[in-house]
Amino acid sequence: MTASFWRRIVTCVFALVAASATAKAETLRGHALVVGQSNYEHLAPLPNPANDAKAVSGLLGQLGFTVQLAENRNAAELRSNLDAFVEDSAGADVALVYFSGHGVEAGGENFLLTTDADPAALDAAGGNVVALSSLLKPLRAQAKIVIVLVDACRTNPFPDGTLVRTAIDPDGVAIGQEGLGLPRGTTVLSSDNGNENLGLVIGFAAEPGKAALDGEPGGNSPYAAALLKHFAAGEQQFSDLMTMVTEEVYLKTRARQRPWTNASLRRFLFFGGSTERTEGDEAELREARRELLLRIASVPKYNRNYVESLAERDGLPLDALYGMLAELQVDTSAGPAKIGQQLRAGAANLKRILEKTAPSAKMDPELVRLTGLAGRAESEGLMRLAKRFRAEASARADELVRALDESKEDSAEDRLELASVYAGEADTAVLMFDFDLAADSYLAAFDQARKWDEARAFRYKVGEAGALTSLGKFAGDRDLLEDAVIAYGEALELVSRRRNPLDWAEATNNLAGVHVELANLEESPDSLRTALKLFQQALKRRPRQQEPELWGKTQNNIGVTHLQIAYREEGTRSLKRALKAFGQALEVFTSESESAFYASVHTNMGDVFRNLGLRGKGTGDFEMGVNSLRKALEYQSIDKDPYIWSITQTNLGNTYLFWGEREGDREILALALAAYEQALSFQTRERMPFEWANVQSNVGNTNKVLGVLTEDLSVLESAVRAFEASLEERTFDKSPRSWAATKLELGKTHLEIGRLQVSRETVETGKAIVEDVWATFREAGFDSYDAFFAAEIAQFDQVLAEL
Repeated sequence: MTASFWRRIVTCVFALVAASATAKAETLRGHALVVGQSNYEHLAPLPNPANDAKAVSGLLGQLGFTVQLAENRNAAELRSNLDAFVEDSAGADVALVYFSGHGVEAGGENFLLTTDADPAALDAAGGNVVALSSLLKPLRAQAKIVIVLVDACRTNPFPDGTLVRTAIDPDGVAIGQEGLGLPRGTTVLSSDNGNENLGLVIGFAAEPGKAALDGEPGGNSPYAAALLKHFAAGEQQFSDLMTMVTEEVYLKTRARQRPWTNASLRRFLFFGGSTERTEGDEAELREARRELLLRIASVPKYNRNYVESLAERDGLPLDALYGMLAELQVDTSAGPAKIGQQLRAGAANLKRILEKTAPSAKMDPELVRLTGLAGRAESEGLMRLAKRFRAEASARADELVRALDESKEDSAEDRLELASVYAGEADTAVLMFDFDLAADSYLAAFDQARKWDEARAFRYKVGEAGALTSLGKFAGDRDLLEDAVIAYGEALELVSRRRNPLDWAEATNNLAGVHVELANLEESPDSLRTALKLFQQALKRRPRQQEPELWGKTQNNIGVTHLQIAYREEGTRSLKRALKAFGQALEVFTSESESAFYASVHTNMGDVFRNLGLRGKGTGDFEMGVNSLRKALEYQSIDKDPYIWSITQTNLGNTYLFWGEREGDREILALALAAYEQALSFQTRERMPFEWANVQSNVGNTNKVLGVLTEDLSVLESAVRAFEASLEERTFDKSPRSWAATKLELGKTHLEIGRLQVSRETVETGKAIVEDVWATFREAGFDSYDAFFAAEIAQFDQVLAEL
């Protein structure tokens, strides 16, 4: 290849922009060498590198690069190509190398394999492998910007024990089993070092030390596919392009592969040209996808781990889950705890929607177009765009409904297809957490289907009831929950308990769940008892032999309901019934079959044992509670579900606290503090202020007990600090009872400090705190607590009289 061929001027393709906002873009010249190695003589062939190289070469050419395509090169041929490329890159603004094929790491060096690479003849790095560092140094001396993209992080193709001998390691070094290693010499350039070179970018298809996927035969590798999808994005910084590529691969491989990029550019680099259309549906889908990818890149690790665990547990697409998470971050002010709760519910809804088969609307071309676009948007996680397409489809359906109504020409096919359009909008609204729209759209679907298909009408009515339940649950609205009860009642009229026992049982189970939510808004256990009866009715239609998983989950629901009833009554009868139900659930679910649910049942059992311990006299139940919670933690982790893990740690701390207080055991109390410390590692004030305040109050209670036990002023002072920290978030307006409980314990801690210090002033401080709580409760109309507070004040007066 002649130098004159390589040095053609490329105009209006690249822009190199200084950090200053007033800097002008420079027109750049770009050269590219694209290498695809598929046909290896001594190693397993790779079907896709040839496809990858051709496609990437074509794209770079369209973007204005002068491109040389090198396919299936042996050692001599590849070195010749590389040497020529280095020479012809002299004075170039951008020199880009893309390599697809086998690559290995040995002794801290990365090697690209030529087609004649032979495990029996790896005598030197200068033989039939090419060291990546041998390309980087001379190329950086020639071009202003060097970009090297290596799609060669596949597993080691050589037999175990194969060595590479180099000048540095003449005895040979073993080849790494997976992926490439951190490249030598990838240091970040200073902002101004006098060197004409403006930066180096090295991109690997997978993180160092991890293997990349080759992709389906006949297609492209995930890395190449992502490059092809996003490299043509005009007006995007190169760093953003690489971020898009990284997140695209991450999503498409379901988190199994995540590319790695090391960039040390001293200027902003743009590929100013673009081969893409900027208008139309395709452009809109593409740009929305890129916005989502950039947003995913900023998702905190704990949220990323949580989404991945949900996807793995239920076999759900990461794209849709991140799309839902994006909507929660934007639209929800309920805090991370509620966000996690909603995302779990959203994952369950997504699973339900993906499992059902809905008819496609075929009678109108515009409906076909819009529903198709909505489906594509949902598959890419573009929830807002999907919602818009669904709304447009429903608007078109409204027109068709009016036409049918006026013509008096009804048919089941037409009405059911229109119903499916409304149901599609409802499903998307559910994934967007717009339950108000979902309820209306499911109702519209129901109105179209009820005359023609009782089974579909039932499903749409259940969908409406579920949306109303979610609305009422997250808003704490009793009227909406009662509307959900009515809707489930209407659904149950459409299904036979005898002919469709599972559908009937599912609706009945969900109706019971609404009554549990109603119970959260009332003091009486009546709604819980109604829920209990409904759960038990559903259980009769879910035989253990035929539906063991549903049977076990209903048993867990029964146990939770008994536990909630126990909180509202004296004695241990409901607690023991809860324990029995949880035990039956564990007869179905094992740690191997469904570890997350297995752990949650053990967490519930821990709550039961703790409450049994509080209502009994010994400590055996507390010990059983600790064992259950520790068993749950064996199958929970801060990486997979940090919220649930941290709540279990809090519950463990509470159980240790009550056990240690009853035993007067310092070591057990220390275990409580250790569990709370674990909980606070995730439940920070910034992330979860209410939960943080709850744990701080528990820390205060533990230190108060420990300080009294040891008569240690410093421990009691630690309790004061914890209570005061808790009260920064636990205000009367947010939670009157929690505020009062914390203030009361703060006052009593001052009482204990005053008793040890023989300080009337400190005791008076504590008394004033309790009096303030009493006065605040009276002003708020809580007169029923007068006797309680009078008894508390009497304790302070007694100590003051003794001092």
